Amino acid sequence: MDGWFSEGAMMRDRIMDKAAMLFARYGFKKTSMAEIAREVGLGKATLYEYFESKEELFAAIIKKEAGRSIDIIEQKVKEQKTPEGKLRAFFRERIARLEEMAKVYEVSDERFLEFLPLAKKALKDCEERELSILCSILEEGVEKGVFYTRSPMDVAIAILSAVRGMDFLFLRMDETFDIKKASFETLEILIRGLKTPP
Repeated sequence: MDGWFSEGAMMRDRIMDKAAMLFARYGFKKTSMAEIAREVGLGKATLYEYFESKEELFAAIIKKEAGRSIDIIEQKVKEQKTPEGKLRAFFRERIARLEEMAKVYEVSDERFLEFLPLAKKALKDCEERELSILCSILEEGVEKGVFYTRSPMDVAIAILSAVRGMDFLFLRMDETFDIKKASFETLEILIRGLKTPP
């Protein structure tokens, strides 16, 4: 049983790797399940035993990549010495990872809204990790007397709600929306608001 499960997990990973390459090369819309099956060396019917739809497959890839991105963000945050530095690193790396994923996988494709519910469900664990990282930064800032807030968790939730709103705008709007500028301006406002009064 365990062997079958391992083989199944390995095949799922292989399918995701091949599909990711095709999505990166041709985009979500132009990549078909039949093409993915051929690339992996499976029959189309067999491919559907692992993933019920292209949307489900894409969501699984996004979850995997998002997990990797959170690992990178966490590491970059740990490299910083001050709460302010950690907060800036969190924003900077988060934007970099979002831009990378959007560019590689063409997340701004018009099919985005169709698989958004699947992606949101798949990203739940990553969102919880993000919240934990941000809350830890704020708690450290409060402990060191750099930030002032009675509820780091509530503030972390509010901040993430704002930046996730910008994520959506970035993925759905045209190139006139500068997510870096918007995010860093928002960050500076947040830091000024969080700083402990003199």
